[in-house]
Amino acid sequence: MTDEVELFNQQEFLTDYWQKKQLLIRSYLPHFKDPVDPEEIAGLACEEMIESRLVRQQEANWSLQHGPFSEAEIMELPNRDWTLLIQAVDQWLEPVANLKRQFSFLPDWRMEDVMVSFATDGGGVGPHFDNYDVFLLQGAGSRRWQIGPCCNQETPLRADSELRLLVDFHSEEEFCLNPGDVLYIPPRISHYGISTGNSLCYSIGFRAPSYGEMLMGFTDQIINDLLAEKRFVSHELKPNGHPGEIDPDMLVETLAELVQITNNPEQFLLWFGCHTTEPKYPELIESLEGALLPDDILRKLKTHCLLVKSPSSRFAYMTRPSVLHLFVDGRHFPLSGNALEAVQLLCERNKFESSEADFLINIKEIRVLLAALLNQGSLILR
Repeated sequence: MTDEVELFNQQEFLTDYWQKKQLLIRSYLPHFKDPVDPEEIAGLACEEMIESRLVRQQEANWSLQHGPFSEAEIMELPNRDWTLLIQAVDQWLEPVANLKRQFSFLPDWRMEDVMVSFATDGGGVGPHFDNYDVFLLQGAGSRRWQIGPCCNQETPLRADSELRLLVDFHSEEEFCLNPGDVLYIPPRISHYGISTGNSLCYSIGFRAPSYGEMLMGFTDQIINDLLAEKRFVSHELKPNGHPGEIDPDMLVETLAELVQITNNPEQFLLWFGCHTTEPKYPELIESLEGALLPDDILRKLKTHCLLVKSPSSRFAYMTRPSVLHLFVDGRHFPLSGNALEAVQLLCERNKFESSEADFLINIKEIRVLLAALLNQGSLILR
């Protein structure tokens, strides 16, 4: 059963609920005001570069349509039973991106994006489950949520829809979310939200790469780094009267060598840092025209008011005994321990006033770093 709390304790949540059990948090954001309105959502759905979807329901039948949509298509929609979904609104609207700060007790690199849905009365996306953690923050209006059992890859899905809807959904409990309420849903817990009147909902989703994805990515890097002449060899080969036979002992030795090649923790850590900071929309990060040199940083800061992160960029760092690793948009920047405070600020803040940025440029290697990040478009001067 879903627990319900009014006073949220971060440590208690991480210990008892994170990736274990759903939790309803009443008034998580008291007096919550929507950072976006339905008209803006409709406008975003008409943009070519923005991922949008329209879900409609007629009795037991569901339809999914991908955007962009024309203004006429939006205006012609009926008064009920549809939902408009806009992916990664945090990439486009800073007030929506600021919602992620409300969940900063979790690692930034785990956060995927903020999806916003506008639903009319009776609208929803059907009973389903996700393979990742999600916080559902209720905006204007209200939604009724039904929670069902835990699912897995064997759970039957309807074949007549792209929406991955459950064939059989049995609600075990139900409750209504009002503005400022948050419902946390761990991976694979089935759920179904239905709008009561018109409503807005903000889905703060978290990344959950599969082991298969990680194995493929890490081994791809290992393969790229291997010397071409590193090949299969047969040690102590003996005459065999059965040329069709494969010697299993020989393959066990080969497997041991392959395992030894992949058993490199430091290499895995560096690969993971690059992998987890790869931007979801790299095409939105524009590199600087004309290379900026480290010595240009001071002059540039005097003529610009702000140093800001690209909304599409991802920053993370890792401390090791002899080096500090910074990862930005899939690139690795090794630094000394002296840069730790500056790196932490870069990872935790989205913008710096020019006067604040003076602290960052006091260290030479940080000036070199800032120049590289400005050149690749991860940082922007305004």
